[in-house]
Amino acid sequence: AEPHQWHPMPCIIREVLRAPEAPLPVENLMEAALSYHNLSQYDAAQKTYAAAREVWREEESYAREDYVDMKREEDSAYDPENDDFLDKPLVPPRAEIFLLCSIGSVYESAGDDEMALSCYMEARQTAMSALDHHDPDVAVAYSHIGSVCFHLGRYALAHRCFSVAVSVREVALGK
Repeated sequence: AEPHQWHPMPCIIREVLRAPEAPLPVENLMEAALSYHNLSQYDAAQKTYAAAREVWREEESYAREDYVDMKREEDSAYDPENDDFLDKPLVPPRAEIFLLCSIGSVYESAGDDEMALSCYMEARQTAMSALDHHDPDVAVAYSHIGSVCFHLGRYALAHRCFSVAVSVREVALGK
């Protein structure tokens, strides 16, 4: 009998995400979501990450209402329409990218690669529109897209995504 011949098989290692600073209720939800994910309770994890995103928006909306009230007390001529501070997104872009990639990772763990890809593409769009194109968070989005493309058998696209991620990191962080 012929000896078994070993054929190398690539192994995809997922990105490790660091949670952004967030309002305490959001931090608690993100921690709970991660626990659900680690326990393979994917539906609960996805819903809890989505709840964290919504609570963050609510917290920021309340904070902005307080800000506008304070500004009006300070200056009766204050016009919120002309205040650039209020034009910022309710959830900071890096936090939005984290939440989208986390939700996508839950879908990927659950075997729903198409939903994961949708989340990762939205994270990429957020990164590309809000950050410098050589920001490391852009690389994170591309790496996640590459991972799910690999699992979907789209190897050429996965390779391109991983190559972009490496290139962005080399520019941002050096070789």
